[in-house]
Amino acid sequence: MANEEACFLLTDDSQGFNRIDEIQPGSTLTIDQEFTINDNVEDFVDGDLRLELHLSGPQTRLIQTVQEHRMEVQISCPYQRTENPGYLLVVNSDTPNYAIRQTLGFVRHRLRMEVDVFNLSVYGSYNIRGSGESVLSQYSGKSIIIFCNDYRHPWLGLSRPWDFIDPRAATKLLECGTSLHFSNVAEAALNDLQSWTNTVVFPARGLRADQHTVSIQDSNTLATDLRRSRVSLEVLREFPVAQTPLSAFESLESTLNRRTRTTVKMLAQNLPLRRFIVAPVPTTSGGETPKKGRLLVMEGVPRTAKMTATTVPFQDLPPSSYRQTESVSDHDAFLLVSCLPFNRRVRMFWNMVCHEDAHGIGWDTLFEGLEKGLEEGLEEGLEKGLRRDSRNSLRPRRKLELTNSLS
Repeated sequence: MANEEACFLLTDDSQGFNRIDEIQPGSTLTIDQEFTINDNVEDFVDGDLRLELHLSGPQTRLIQTVQEHRMEVQISCPYQRTENPGYLLVVNSDTPNYAIRQTLGFVRHRLRMEVDVFNLSVYGSYNIRGSGESVLSQYSGKSIIIFCNDYRHPWLGLSRPWDFIDPRAATKLLECGTSLHFSNVAEAALNDLQSWTNTVVFPARGLRADQHTVSIQDSNTLATDLRRSRVSLEVLREFPVAQTPLSAFESLESTLNRRTRTTVKMLAQNLPLRRFIVAPVPTTSGGETPKKGRLLVMEGVPRTAKMTATTVPFQDLPPSSYRQTESVSDHDAFLLVSCLPFNRRVRMFWNMVCHEDAHGIGWDTLFEGLEKGLEEGLEEGLEKGLRRDSRNSLRPRRKLELTNSLS
């Protein structure tokens, strides 16, 4: 392709050259070339693309190289959802290939679980082409690992992966038991990530209280109302607080702070797995000293939600083979395992209980059967536990009670 002033003839010869027979001085020319990658090339290996400009003299026709440009390219696999994925790995064009290969090797060959890969640089956003649906929504209840190194977006320039995630969508994922792990976060980006996670954990943060508030009679009905009604997390609850004759010798601020501490303690005792923020707000009326106020209760994602981040980069260990689990450091292996949902960790618990040894437990034994679901894992764990109890003359009832408590 060229502008209207250019006069040229572009042909392909047998040697794979794009030949330009003539071009006018001052004109521009853009060459659009498509090429394919051999199917035998492994994913996420370093590619070297070399562009050369050759010129030939008008008399001698001797071709000489006048300019050469080398580019490192990332050979990525297309996104395709597997039948039963355990992880979704989100990468970009600047993610180190060795970090991607280490993660894939550990999950596939040590944990023996399926992992899907989504390249943010290829698609430009988390939306799946043709459907408009976010790829993250397809992994509800799974583990999502996002490499958070800064990278060049095709249209927006320097970007960070969480810039394209709707905080409300992330909140829904956490409520459904999805694990989010942000890997390789730059130190300079921690404050930005912290601001984003604050919005995710407490969606009502920053909303106007007069437009997103549900009034409650008093603190005595707060816990009952929270148990019975599960309204959106973007709704605030409030109840009035007034000074009583017994609190006449303390200021309204002291009264509000005392009631705030009491409410926080009550919520922690009655709803220990749910997350709340309680904030005192005095009610002003002209220039008079306020005599009453209110407490705002903001609910966030449950305490069982898992969202972690690390600034420690993957180590470029000796290239024995990314399929060998020795290429993953202990730190990275721990983070990958900690992203597993509760049902997978229950399976690991049974593996440890049923195979305990004085010399410890091997990796293969610890991760045995993680690709299976919760019910199948508990059934096998109970069967192994009963067999072990019979060998050690222990009561099977002890293992049965533990299984019921976990389920």
